[in-house]
Amino acid sequence: MSQRRIAHYLEGQPRTAAFESASEVAVRVDVSVATVVRFAQALGFKGWPGLQVQLRHRYLSGLMPDQIMHDRDPATERSRVESAIESDINNLKITLHSVEPDQVEAIARRISESRHTLIVSSGTYATVGTVIAHLGQFMGYDIRLETRGGPELMAALSLLDERDCVMGISFWRVSRQVTLALSSAQRRGIPTIGFADSAVSPVLRGVDHSIVVPTDTISFFQSMTAAMSVAYGLLATLQEIGGNAVEERVTRAQELYHELDILHMRRDGV
Repeated sequence: MSQRRIAHYLEGQPRTAAFESASEVAVRVDVSVATVVRFAQALGFKGWPGLQVQLRHRYLSGLMPDQIMHDRDPATERSRVESAIESDINNLKITLHSVEPDQVEAIARRISESRHTLIVSSGTYATVGTVIAHLGQFMGYDIRLETRGGPELMAALSLLDERDCVMGISFWRVSRQVTLALSSAQRRGIPTIGFADSAVSPVLRGVDHSIVVPTDTISFFQSMTAAMSVAYGLLATLQEIGGNAVEERVTRAQELYHELDILHMRRDGV
């Protein structure tokens, strides 16, 4: 009966529940905090924060950016900068307890064993893919990012087979080109990786490996902070897997910086 009351509340008050703590939900439904946590666990989450991420995503995905802008106009004495930082700290705390190291290691091994890795993303979400592709290449892995869609995406996908892998990165209102690229890869037997902010995101449909991170912010856009943190962990794992070979490639890349005179380097102590 208690869990049924919780379910009815979450269904009837999606906006409120998406931003309340477990203790606040418990007070509204007149149950214990432990009951709210057990309800979340019964649905397959580690606790209330994991379920709340899904509730928030479901609520926000039904809104347009201008609606979210008005919805996220908090009455608070904190500055927007302080609120944004606090929001990201909360995202990182949730990520720390929801993303399993084994998930990230499995993705790193898939990339390390692949001939080519194609990352498909768009907009601000592509910043995550940019970092993975750039630093992955720096370590000697053939990782490329495609953000253009259309003929360019078709050409990039046509070069791949089952020896390669495709990673799709998209959050909130998911990019169609990302889901279509993943579906195309799956039909051809190419391993796939999904990076999303909801366990029910279309990006994760049928993928071999998945990562779910919160992207909540205080405004109409999504935060890439938690996703970037996981990306850095993935890259560090790739470095560990590559061992001496990665060290040699990084050294060679460093030498190229000097040969091509790319950076302003300190000379003669200046």
